[in-house]
Amino acid sequence: MKKSLFLIPALFFSLGVSAQQSQDMVVLFDTSVSVLPIFDELSENLVRELLQVQLRQGDKFHLLSFADTPDYEFSQSMSGKTEEDRIITYISVLKPMGQHTDLISALNYLYRFANDLNSGTRKTLIILTDGIHDPPPDSLFYGRDEDFVRSSLNEIAGKIGRSGWNVRLVAIPDPPPGSEDAGVSYLETLSETLGAPIVRYEAGKENFSSQVMGNQHLTLPSPDLGEVSRQFNIPGLIQNYSEEAAIVNLKEILWEGADILQKRLRINLLPGQEKALNFAVKLPAETALGVYQLDLKFVFSETGRVNPDTFRVQVNLTSQKSGGTLRLVLLILLAALLAALVIFAIILLVRKIAFAAASEDGENTGDSPGLGTASGMPLGTASRMAPGMASRTTPGTASRAAPGTASRMASASRTLYSGSLKSAPSPARRAAAPALKLKTAAPGKPASENSYRSLSTKKDLSILSGQVRKNDYSALSQAQPKPKVPATTRNVPARAPGEIRISPADIGLAVQMQVSEQNPHTINRNICVIRKGEKKEIGGRNSVFSIFIINVDHPIARISFDGKGYTFSPLDPDYFPDLPGDMPDCLERYISVRDPDGRRTQIIFSKWESPLSRVNRIMHQHERNG
Repeated sequence: MKKSLFLIPALFFSLGVSAQQSQDMVVLFDTSVSVLPIFDELSENLVRELLQVQLRQGDKFHLLSFADTPDYEFSQSMSGKTEEDRIITYISVLKPMGQHTDLISALNYLYRFANDLNSGTRKTLIILTDGIHDPPPDSLFYGRDEDFVRSSLNEIAGKIGRSGWNVRLVAIPDPPPGSEDAGVSYLETLSETLGAPIVRYEAGKENFSSQVMGNQHLTLPSPDLGEVSRQFNIPGLIQNYSEEAAIVNLKEILWEGADILQKRLRINLLPGQEKALNFAVKLPAETALGVYQLDLKFVFSETGRVNPDTFRVQVNLTSQKSGGTLRLVLLILLAALLAALVIFAIILLVRKIAFAAASEDGENTGDSPGLGTASGMPLGTASRMAPGMASRTTPGTASRAAPGTASRMASASRTLYSGSLKSAPSPARRAAAPALKLKTAAPGKPASENSYRSLSTKKDLSILSGQVRKNDYSALSQAQPKPKVPATTRNVPARAPGEIRISPADIGLAVQMQVSEQNPHTINRNICVIRKGEKKEIGGRNSVFSIFIINVDHPIARISFDGKGYTFSPLDPDYFPDLPGDMPDCLERYISVRDPDGRRTQIIFSKWESPLSRVNRIMHQHERNG
C-alpha cells in the first residue's frame, strides 16, 4: 500500500492539463491489508515514474485514503522538486494495515470532498482499488446483499460521473482466491457507471502513468546522437494513450532559453496510435564545437497534454558545414543538368513537330507560289518523277540516256525543293510552267491527283533537267503563261453496304482523376479509357482510380459511361457526407472525400490529353493554309 500511495501522487501529476489552467487532482487509494503484498512493487515501479513525469507546477494535489473508514491525508500545491520529496516522505510512513474496505462510504466521501473544491479549477479524480467492498460491522453498509451494494455503488458513481470531472480507475491486483481478503469485486460496475476505463497495474509496464492518465507520451529513443552539425534531427516517438483522438501542436524546443526548433509540428493521433517523429533543430551560430549535454524543453500548445516534456540529449558538434555545402552544390548541379536535358528534348520535339507540319502543309498546297516548285507542282514531285519515268521507258532507254542524267534529275528535284522553302519562285520560273506540259483534266471535270504528279513525256523531263543544269533562265522567260488548273475536290465515299462504323460514344474518352495534394505525375496513374457501358472503381485495393493521400483501403465509388455522359456513384456513402447520391455529368466537378479519421481531400474527373497531343494542338493553332 505504501507504493500504492506513491502511485497516487504520481497519477495526480499525470492528470495535469495545460499550464494556463490549474487543476485539483484528488487521489483516493485503498490502504487495506489486501494491498500489502504489492506495496514495495508499486512504490518502486510506479510511483517514481508518476512523480517524475506527470506532476506539473501550479497543480494542487489532494490525498485521501480508505480502509475501515475514509480519511483525509493532506493537500499540497506543486511548485518544484521540494514538494515532490515532501509527498514521497509522507506516503512512506503510511502503512496499508486496514482490515476492511468500505467502498461505498469512500466514494461518498470522495464526491463531497471534490464538490467542495474551487469551482474554477479542473477536477481530476484517481481511484486506486481492487474493487472489493468489505465494510466493518459498524458501517451502515455492513451485511447488505450484493444487489444492494451494486445499487448503492451505481447511485454514488452516477453522481460523480455526471459532475464533468475526469475520473481514472486504477485496478490493483486482486487477492489470491480463497484468502481472507478475497471477495466480490465491483470494478466493472464502477467503470461502466463512472464512464472510466479500467487500467490494470502490471509490474514493469512502460509508460504506465501516461496510460493511467490517458495522456500522450513522448520518448526520445536515442539520447546520444553522436556527431552532428549545427542543423540536425532528433528522432522521437509519441503515443496516444487516450480513448479519443488527439491533436498535439509542438510550438518550441527550448535550449538555454532559446528556441532551436526550425519548424512547428502538428500531430494528429488516433486512440492508441504511435507515431515516429523527427524534430528539426538548429543550434545558434555562436555555439562552439565540442560535446554538449542539451537539456531540452518541449513546449506544446493547449490542444494536447504530452509527458514528459523535458529531455537531455548528448551531441558532438563537429564542423560538417563544408561537406554539407558541397553535397548541396552537387545536388543543384545535377538538378540543373537534368533540367537542361529535359528542355533540350522538348526543343527537339517541338522542332520535329513544326517541320512535319510545315512539310505536310507544303505537299497539300497545290500550285501555291510560296510552297510549290517553279512549275506549280507540289513539293516532292520532282523527287518522285525518276521512279515514275523509269517505269514508262522502253528497254534500252536508260542505256541511251546521257551520262549522269539520273543524278542530275535527282539534283534538280532537290534544288527545286530546297529553293521553294527558302524563297518564292521568280517570275521566270512561274512563266515557264507550261513548258513542262502538265496533264490537265478535261473541261468540266476535276483534275485527278495524279495529273499534278507526273510529266507527259521524256522531252519534258529533259527540258527541265537541261535548264536547271545550264542555269539557262532566258528560255523560261519566253515561255507562255501557265494555264490555270482547276481546283481539285475530294468526294467523301458513301458507306458501303454492311460496313460497320464505330461511334465516338462507343469508344469513350480517356478520363483522368486528379486528387488534391496527391502526386499527379506518376506514369499512367489515374488515367483510363471508359467505354460505353463500363464502370471503373475508385478508392483502394487495386481500384482503377487510386486515392492514397487519405486513408482509403477499399473501393468507395465508381464512375460509369452510358454513351452520353459520365456518372459518379458512391459505393461507401460514409466517405461522401456532402454527396446525397449519384452525380451525373461528373466531369469537371469537384467531389469532396472524407476518410474515417476525418481527413478530407477533393477529386475531379476531366478529359485527358497527352502532352504530345497538347504540343501538336498548340502548334497547329498557328498554321495557315494556301
